[in-house]
Amino acid sequence: MSIREFLKECNDRDVFKRVSIYIVSSWVVLQVLVAIWSPLGIPEISVTYLILILLIGFPFYLYFFWKAKSHLILTDPDDMEEEEEVLKVKRKQFKTMYFRSLGFISVLSIAAVGWIINNNFIGSNFIPQISTDKIAVLNFDNDTGDKDLDIVGKMAADWLIHGITENHAGEVISSQVIDNYSNLLTAQIGPTAENAFTSFFKTDKVVRGAYFLREDKLVFQCIIQDGQTAQNVMAFEQLECSKDNALDCIEELKQKVITYFGMKEEGSLGIEEYPPKYEAYQKRLLARDVYEQKDLYIKLLNEAISIDSTYFEPQILRVQHYFNIREYAKADSLFKKLNFENRLAKRQTALLNFTEAILEGKNDKAWRNFKYEYDIVPKDPETNSTYMTLSLQFVNKPDLLEASFQEIPMDDFNLEDCIQCTFRYYTMGLAHIELGEYEKAVELLEPVVDILEQTYIKRTLAAAYAALNQDEKINALLNDLELKDRVQDKHQIGLHVGTRYLLNGQQDKAKSYFESLIGHNEAKKGHRAEAYYFLGDYENAEKLYRELYNQDNNSINARTMLAISLFKMGKADEADSILSRLEDEYSDFDFGEIDYNLAKYYAAKGEKDEALRELQKSVLKGKRYFPTTYQNDPHFLEYLDSPIFNTILTSWH
Repeated sequence: MSIREFLKECNDRDVFKRVSIYIVSSWVVLQVLVAIWSPLGIPEISVTYLILILLIGFPFYLYFFWKAKSHLILTDPDDMEEEEEVLKVKRKQFKTMYFRSLGFISVLSIAAVGWIINNNFIGSNFIPQISTDKIAVLNFDNDTGDKDLDIVGKMAADWLIHGITENHAGEVISSQVIDNYSNLLTAQIGPTAENAFTSFFKTDKVVRGAYFLREDKLVFQCIIQDGQTAQNVMAFEQLECSKDNALDCIEELKQKVITYFGMKEEGSLGIEEYPPKYEAYQKRLLARDVYEQKDLYIKLLNEAISIDSTYFEPQILRVQHYFNIREYAKADSLFKKLNFENRLAKRQTALLNFTEAILEGKNDKAWRNFKYEYDIVPKDPETNSTYMTLSLQFVNKPDLLEASFQEIPMDDFNLEDCIQCTFRYYTMGLAHIELGEYEKAVELLEPVVDILEQTYIKRTLAAAYAALNQDEKINALLNDLELKDRVQDKHQIGLHVGTRYLLNGQQDKAKSYFESLIGHNEAKKGHRAEAYYFLGDYENAEKLYRELYNQDNNSINARTMLAISLFKMGKADEADSILSRLEDEYSDFDFGEIDYNLAKYYAAKGEKDEALRELQKSVLKGKRYFPTTYQNDPHFLEYLDSPIFNTILTSWH
């Protein structure tokens, strides 16, 4: 059978039609895959795999087509007229030509498959992609034009690798591995190897940089890239040093790179525009761990600032520290000395606004600005704890605390070494009490009360017990403190329980706790004075408060309670005289303290309108919602249902 006859037979028996269908269908499938592989996240190499499958499948398709069509010999009228022997010869000749063609096509397919595999997998581009969570540090590029300075680029990489490893800032791939892999790329795909490095070597982060000459100074640039996307995630400030002292720049750069990885893990990186020096960062971390040791805490913050004067966070924390220990004038002075006008990130601006607001007593502004920080790092214990405190004590929104508390599972923390955890339990317990969820407060605090030894935790639990009339548990808590020789803590909690019972209208129970305190010889003068006062024994209360006032003329509370005691004893003129000059003692950092104490005095005198007016003034000046103020103060028990009093409680909403 001639080729022309064979081709005619193929045409008559739809062979070409079937081949066309396979080719066109394959082309359509390939076009679709090319269009969708990227949006669907399918690897680009999948297009190559599909081509290989289609090439390999083509000969099999032709073979199965032969089998399916009964050897492609049709029983048409023309065939029926031929003799049987002629049909056998014709079938045999066609089969021979068909399988010869199939063999030739198979050879071509195999050749094409081999060529594609060689080019894409075995030949110059067969380089396995390496994925790792480690950090790659590349040699810095020498852009000086001076070949003698090539060594500086390798020195920079080696110095960074050593620093990151030594300080446990991350796992680093050694420079030898990187060089070997880069050489492999250069050998196999040529001079484009450097640009292709991050395409084949998928690390978590890539540190790379360059250096050039500016007059006779070396200028270093450094960036950190995402190893998966090659996007820049950090660009450091340019560093400049003498050409003969390149190590000065390299050492400073090392400090900042190490700090970047440490702060990234901690979650506080975004506060700083550029990472601080590592030694300063270490001081800040140490300060966080000794927060309750006030002297050591401020010492470490000062050392961090001394090491790196551009380090923003410890400077803000120092201001807040002095605010927390009521040295308001010093806090304000330090705040006014801050100089960050020319380089403020959004988080820095929000924290500055927050600090300014707390110094001005603008509680709503303080809460709003700190919420910006909280929304960024809600799982940071320090930030989370501060936000919970602001929500409860600054703006009186106890309903917000549950969501914040749940942000951080406590199972992973060693509570004995986590002061922020203690604050979170404390504020959450108070929030439950404010919301009337006393069982929840008990359920929260009972499992941790023996671990968290702070008095305010036990006091909060005792307040929840009082709301539930669980005196046996209160007494067990107080007896345990006495056994541990913590008598003053026992008295403080007993006094608090007594006032809670007064708020609940249970005067008899309150009386028993006050009398128990008075009968104890070791009770502090202030505790005994308050117990006498709430028992209505104003004569004994007056004596003790007078002693306290004489010891400290600046004590607004002792002065106010002395005046109230005198008024209750019928000495109204003397009482008015003691408080007559109190309004002249307002200061920039009073935060409503004088107004609040005047409100207590007016409430004791029965002057409700005056008392409410002073309360309104106090809250607008920044007086905070403590467990002993406003709705938790027995002086205002009669005002709890007043619409004006409710307005005071929601002033910052």
